[in-house]
Amino acid sequence: NGDVGWFTIKPDQIEVVNPLFVMVLIPLSEYVLYPLIARVGIKTPLQKTTLGGVLAGVSFIISSIIEAQIDENYLHMTLMLPQFFFISLGEILVTVPLIEFCHEEAPESMKSVLQAFRMLTIAGGNLIVVIVASSKIFNSQVYEFLTFAGLMLSLIHISEPTRQAE
Repeated sequence: NGDVGWFTIKPDQIEVVNPLFVMVLIPLSEYVLYPLIARVGIKTPLQKTTLGGVLAGVSFIISSIIEAQIDENYLHMTLMLPQFFFISLGEILVTVPLIEFCHEEAPESMKSVLQAFRMLTIAGGNLIVVIVASSKIFNSQVYEFLTFAGLMLSLIHISEPTRQAE
């Protein structure tokens, strides 16, 4: 159901929400979110990227909950807004800090290589989505979304740099 008062949102129109959230959240994250998360110790680009992965995982969990409800009920389209919000915020916290890391913290000789690896990981993630979605392993998209959430959240441990004893 896409009825919002005098306006009706069509299913293909909801896709515009992600770019809108990204455009609004980029400046907000710079001036509001980054100072807030710095208070709890998330300051480096790689720490922000890890948080972005967590938020992407949360988005997939929300997607699975909504999909389970869709299987049982007819839901309003605005219930999709939280998952778009979390995936947009996760996207910002992954992309922007990684670009920052590649340009500001990497040695001059590694900047292009790190950017290439950043894009290679995006391509690898897209390939995983294509393989899982097209293989029709799951009877319900609920399990597919939970698989993606599990993959995102399992990568958190891998992405955390190991701390050396002082």
